[in-house]
Order: sequence, then C-alpha cells, then structure tokens
Amino acid sequence: MFLMKQIVVIVILLAGLTAPTTAGEMVDFSAPEPAVMDGIEGVLGAFDAYPIVAIGEQHGIQELGAFYVALIQHPEFAQKVDAVVMEYGNALYQEVADRYAAGEDVPYSEVRQIWSDAIGRIPGGTEILYGQVYAAIREVNRGLPEAEQIRVLLGDPPIDWSGVETREDLLPVQQQRETHFAGVVIEQVLERGLRGLVITGGPHLDRTATRMPELPTPDEGQTLAIPFAPTRLMQQIVEEAYPGRTWVVIVHTGFSDEDCNAAVEARMESWAAPTMAVVRGSWLEGLTCQKFPAAIMINPASGGGADQMMGAPSGVTLAAPVSQITQADAYLYVGKRDGLTMSPFAPDIYLDADYFNEQSRRHRILFGEPLDPTEVLRGNPRLYVDRFPAG
Repeated sequence: MFLMKQIVVIVILLAGLTAPTTAGEMVDFSAPEPAVMDGIEGVLGAFDAYPIVAIGEQHGIQELGAFYVALIQHPEFAQKVDAVVMEYGNALYQEVADRYAAGEDVPYSEVRQIWSDAIGRIPGGTEILYGQVYAAIREVNRGLPEAEQIRVLLGDPPIDWSGVETREDLLPVQQQRETHFAGVVIEQVLERGLRGLVITGGPHLDRTATRMPELPTPDEGQTLAIPFAPTRLMQQIVEEAYPGRTWVVIVHTGFSDEDCNAAVEARMESWAAPTMAVVRGSWLEGLTCQKFPAAIMINPASGGGADQMMGAPSGVTLAAPVSQITQADAYLYVGKRDGLTMSPFAPDIYLDADYFNEQSRRHRILFGEPLDPTEVLRGNPRLYVDRFPAG
C-alpha cells in the first residue's frame, strides 16, 4: 500500500505468456471500440441490473479516492445502494463503523482502528483517502432517514492486535481474508436482497485464477512473514453462490510496456476522467499487455510496504493470474498512468507518538525491525508511477 525504501521486488509475470515485441501484437485494435460513459453514471447504471458492483483498485490513488467521494455524494447513490463493503476495514470494529456511519459521536482514536487495524495492510502510514470515503458516507447519511442510510461493511476478518506477539499469531486470520470478505458480501448483502458497492484490490476480483499466487518455500535463513491462504479468491466464492450477480470494474493504471501503454492511452485520448468502458466485445477484451505495475515491492524497515506479498524472499519470480482487465465487465479510467497521483498519509503516523509506536511494534512482528522514522517522514511519492520505479 505504501512506498518507502525498496527492500524486495517481486516480479509478477502473466502465466504462460510469451512477451510480445510490438504494441500491435499486444492489442488488437481491429476489434470494436468499447462503449463508454461517464464513470459515475456507469456505476449507478450497473446497479439497475446487478446487486453488486465491485471496483478493483490499485491502492492509494488520489484520483480514485476523489471518484469514490463524488460517487457516494451523487443524489442517486443512496437511492440505489444499501451498503459499501470496504477491504480496508477490520470486522472487529463493525459496531464502531455502524455508529460512525449513523452519525453518532465516535472518538477518532476508535474510528481509525477500522482501517489502521485491518490485517490486509502493512503497518505504517495509511492514505488519507480511505478515511475520506468513510467520512463521505457519514455525511450523506446525515440527510437520510435511519431506514435509508448507507451501511459500511468491513471486509477484512476480525483481529485484535493487542493479542498479537508473533507472525504465527497472524496466520490463522490472514488465511481467512478471501472467505471472510466473500461471506460479508453474500450474507450481509446478497442473501438480504440488498445492493452493495465493493471496494477492494483488483486481484480479489479475478474470476479466472484459482487463487492468489503462492510464495515459494524460502531459502535457508529466509522467512515468509505471511504465506498466502490456499483458497479461491473472494469473487470466485461469491460467484459460486450467486453467479452473474456482480458487475466487476477494474481501474486503469496503465501498462508496463511503454509502447503498449502509449498505444492504449492514445485510444483513450477522448475519454474524460472519470470514464467507464465496457470490456465485452471490444479491444479491451483481447489485451495481452502486462498491467502496470509489473512489480510488487515489499518494504520492511520502512514506513509501509506493498499490498499482500509480505516477507517474500528477494528476487522471486511468480506466475500471476491472467489479466484482470480481460475477465472484467468494465474498465474505469480516472487518468493516464503517468498523471495518477498518490494520496498522502493521514497525519497520525507523524503526529501521534502512541500510534507510531504501535505501528512500529507490528512492523517488527512482521519483518523483524521497527519502522524507520526518517523513511516515514518521506511519505508517499507524488506520482503513482514513482511508487513502482522498477515497473
């Protein structure tokens, strides 16, 4: 989720893909142009046909955070959506989330536990955009009758960090991430006949991969902080129970190959952010370019880290699921790759000594060393591409 000092780079390659040499081999532009529409109108319109709209993001992009807030604030959102299911939400604090979203007075020190204690993030700073999403829902609810208010549902499994002393304490919870998230969507939304917006990392929505890429056995002297759970992905579990009930949207973050990225973004020149494009039947469905970033960076001893590949051995090459784009229903454009920016960290990590110390304790549990205050002060880079310089 965060970028500080690079310690480990894991290169993710498409399984079985032979790297093309030209942009023309990566994209078949002879296929029809995708149907495009305003991004907010596209999401709202999808709820007319699907009870679940799931947005697969790359975490921390400021333009995407602005899109979420504008979507939630749209007058039709509360009329069409009953709940927002957040990946960055520790289900231990569901009651806190309910009270906060309903407009009750809840101390910030309690509210921030919702996202800062989620097991799916690496200890350190948290991009402020996620707190803004929760605040936007609360503000919209202020103007609604109690029966019509939007509920926030927390997708990460419950964990009480006060009882965590070792990495082994985390493993049982970490391995529940996919099944717990799917259970929230199924039991709290679909089984109740409600409609929900899901906000999560793109890999959780892959319908074709059998599971998350597994980390290999470490070499002697190396340890894995958190191995992957040998389970199906969240969206696969949901679709097995409720097939065809989810509209999956993947966010454009560009492509690692410069020629491919230039060719694709040239076709998007007329797209005004935010734009949603329908994948099926268009050239988007035939993309073979590697989605940017091609590397996941793990940053022990810094202010944070990357998404899920925690504690992997250095120099490991993994096979990744097939393109998230080609199996999705829609593609969300909020800006060109090189213009996307990172949300800054919430100030807690800089100004609250107790908060910093607790995040540092968790970082030591995961990686064997505490947070580096100097690295933390550097914060996120301004540009998203600078978060993955090896991409």
